[in-house]
Amino acid sequence: MMENICKLAYQKAVDAIDGTEQVYFSHGCWNPYELKPTEEVKKRIMNSGYGADVDRKDGMFYVCCPCSSDMW
Repeated sequence: MMENICKLAYQKAVDAIDGTEQVYFSHGCWNPYELKPTEEVKKRIMNSGYGADVDRKDGMFYVCCPCSSDMW
C-alpha cells in the first residue's frame, strides 16, 4: 500500500527523497512512472509550477509533478 509523504510540496518533497540514488518519477498524473536519478528529480520538483506529490511503497519513492492540465 502506498504511504503518502507530502502533496504539492517543494522543499518537503526534496527532503523526502534526499539520500536516495533513484526514484520513480512521473510528470503528469496520468503518465507512467519512470525510474530517474534523484538529483534530476529534485531539480524538476523545484522548477515545477505546483511542487510534487511524494509517496512510498516497498522502500521506493514515487514522485509525481502535476502538469497544468491535471490542475483543472
